[in-house]
Amino acid sequence: MALSRKKEKRILPVVIILVLVAILLLIAVLTENRPNTLRVDLNGFFNSKNGSFAVVRDNVLSHEDFITRDGVVYTSVSYLQEKLNKRFFYDRTEELLLYTLPQGTSSADMSSSYEGAPVLIKQGGSVYAQLKYVSQYTAISWELIQEPQRLVMRTVFGDAGEVEAVSETALRSGPSVRSPILCILNAGDRVNYLEEQAEWDYICTKDGIPGYVAKSDVSAPQIIHTKSPYTEPVFEGAQPEDNICLMWHQVKVKAENADLEKLLSKTHGITVVSPTWLFLKDNAGNFDSSADPAYVEKAHAMGIKVWVLLNNMDHSIYGEELISNFNVTSHRRNLIQGILRVLKETGADGINVDIESLPSAGGPGFLQFIRELSVACHNAGYVLSVDNYVPSPWTAFYDRAEQAVFADYLIVMAYDEHYAGSAAGSTASLPFVIKGVEDTLKQVPAKKLICGVPFFTRLWVGGGDKPASTHVAMNEIAGYISRYELSPTWNMELGQYYAEFAIDGALARIWIEDAESMALRLDNLTSYGLAGLAAWGLGMESSDVWSAFKHFYDQNSVK
Repeated sequence: MALSRKKEKRILPVVIILVLVAILLLIAVLTENRPNTLRVDLNGFFNSKNGSFAVVRDNVLSHEDFITRDGVVYTSVSYLQEKLNKRFFYDRTEELLLYTLPQGTSSADMSSSYEGAPVLIKQGGSVYAQLKYVSQYTAISWELIQEPQRLVMRTVFGDAGEVEAVSETALRSGPSVRSPILCILNAGDRVNYLEEQAEWDYICTKDGIPGYVAKSDVSAPQIIHTKSPYTEPVFEGAQPEDNICLMWHQVKVKAENADLEKLLSKTHGITVVSPTWLFLKDNAGNFDSSADPAYVEKAHAMGIKVWVLLNNMDHSIYGEELISNFNVTSHRRNLIQGILRVLKETGADGINVDIESLPSAGGPGFLQFIRELSVACHNAGYVLSVDNYVPSPWTAFYDRAEQAVFADYLIVMAYDEHYAGSAAGSTASLPFVIKGVEDTLKQVPAKKLICGVPFFTRLWVGGGDKPASTHVAMNEIAGYISRYELSPTWNMELGQYYAEFAIDGALARIWIEDAESMALRLDNLTSYGLAGLAAWGLGMESSDVWSAFKHFYDQNSVK
């Protein structure tokens, strides 16, 4: 009997513990499925303070550089250009906000106002632009919501999903009934549908509160089409031409203009000649000129158009000096006025812009230069073409896609694969040219793209990573082959002949540009539907190269 009582004493605590565990488990189960009634503090959620505010852009919450002043919303100029509309240009020197349209360029300064409020203001060392002013030229809709303050903005239009609350339901901060409540949706409320997560839909309310709602409490998603509030203008350019054959003509001094007829007499099928007439000479948009109206008259008499070339290399205008020509509005406009004056005085047909080695800081100003020059040229009936490197990460700031909106033609300079100061190699191997064209076509319509090819190569002498090199015209190569009794070998991968020999005991190498390499190159280009070809430069070619050009134009079909 005593033993039995001892067993009971030992068993009783175990039973009590088991009962307590069962009770706790039951409470946990019941609690797990009990909806949380706690409310999220939206002031903390949106973190609105100190005059700036949260931005819900396309249903995504972030905190951006916006401010309000007297109830007017302003965006920082940097956010405007990087996230809203890259076509806006801000001149930090002259404090101008510019936007180019087909009829001209809209301009605002620190004294400008729009609907009774300043267009531009300064705060904390930054410049801000009035959002309502910006909206005139930008695909954007927005609303400033108070309590708590937030900007609800839409920049993506077209088809998007919506759901409707079928009964009153909670919008929660997470996909669980245990997540706190952000707000209450009423029956009939329509919200933006973002994605499905098991038994929950991730949505965003029309006033910019993103969260989760039980799938059973909303309708199935419907596709709603929203039209953009802004339609991009169309920039009409020159009448497109098929099969352009452009030859750059290097004119270092005005007297060399007299060589035109002699040089053209050895060619076939040229439609445009581009003389290097305009040489930037300072940071303020001034240039020296070798322009000659008689040259244009002679070209026109032969049925050939003239696109005057502007460059920065002849007078070595680089770095900050080059940037200033484009980033400062008065300098840029001085340059444009000078170009238009030369075109009018000579009777030329267009301008070819060749700006090389531009630092990335000059990219925005250069693009604005192309925009403004385009409008000026097209209003006066001139063609605008722009020379570009083959695409690379370090030249992305040239923004070929934006150039293509405004310029009539872009010319990809598919050469200088290896150059003075680089490792030895081909000037324009077949893979390099094809890749350059294909990469450019990702940004530029084929009907606007001209492929630039070389009538030259380089002779490399010496070893090391960066041997000395000299420019060799195509029509000079035969002389080297004869003089040094060379037996060039065909490189199938590069699509050209290669020769290796000695000059005064030093290693000499040359990747040959001739009619055969040109024919292969152009034969591979016929399938792209390009606007045509350009070559550097007139007078450097061998006489047999023109058959390759003729074959290209016979086969090329402009798209």
